[in-house]
Amino acid sequence: MIVTMNAQLTIHYISGTCSMGDILAAFTEKGLCQLTVDDTLAPQIEYLHQNFPDANIAEDTKNLNDSFRKIIEFVEHPVAELPVPLDLHGTAFQKKVWQALLESKPGKTMTYTELAQKIGKSDAVRAVGTANGANKIAILVPCHRIIRSDGNLGGYRWGLERKKTLLNRE
Repeated sequence: MIVTMNAQLTIHYISGTCSMGDILAAFTEKGLCQLTVDDTLAPQIEYLHQNFPDANIAEDTKNLNDSFRKIIEFVEHPVAELPVPLDLHGTAFQKKVWQALLESKPGKTMTYTELAQKIGKSDAVRAVGTANGANKIAILVPCHRIIRSDGNLGGYRWGLERKKTLLNRE
């Protein structure tokens, strides 16, 4: 889902590499609004522009170094505490799903059905799956912890191998 933003929204991003591939972190003045990881940087920049079409977007390698370093450390060695503040952009329902993901424990998976029950919407399993897939903050909002009811990992926007790696690290 594309969220239309105020034209005054400014987003700065920084990119680099980690063991998962090329990584891009984008920030508003409130916090991290997008974290992506992929084989190359170009689709991540395009995804940023798609998610925030009305925002002023610029690279910033000077002011974001400390936050970026903390994010990389978190990616490599996940802990329960988030390394930076988050600025979640989505519908009220999506934010409810993402908050439930943030409350999940490292190393513990749950099914889409269990996640729907956790937010009090047991009849909205598909909508929960869609909200999970719309998560813009990979790894920190741990959508990788959600699996299919048959125990299979299901999919992951950033690749099934990355999902396996993340779960194994936790």
